[in-house]
Amino acid sequence: VSTITDLRVQIEALRQQELTRLFNKLDLDDRERELIATMSHRLVNKILHKPTLHLKHEAAHGNGAEYASTVRRLFDLETVKQQASEHIEPSVSKNGNHVKELNNARA
Repeated sequence: VSTITDLRVQIEALRQQELTRLFNKLDLDDRERELIATMSHRLVNKILHKPTLHLKHEAAHGNGAEYASTVRRLFDLETVKQQASEHIEPSVSKNGNHVKELNNARA
């Protein structure tokens, strides 16, 4: 489960970074920002759904350590602890209001 959490934390951090980069380049209103953030959140969840199920299945059948180790190497998850300790600023609209954040990406 730690590998799944670390994977989701790392991917969520990447998602937030890319949203910030995009929002800084485009002149979007709050609704448009929220739509893009929601779409990216849904896309991340869909991409991670099957790997998450496979990791849980293998863990339940005694092969979890091998699969978790492979995932940790593939995604360089040892750096997740360091990234998690860094604060990620929420996206802010041009008028200074916080855009709705979807930070419940953990399964």
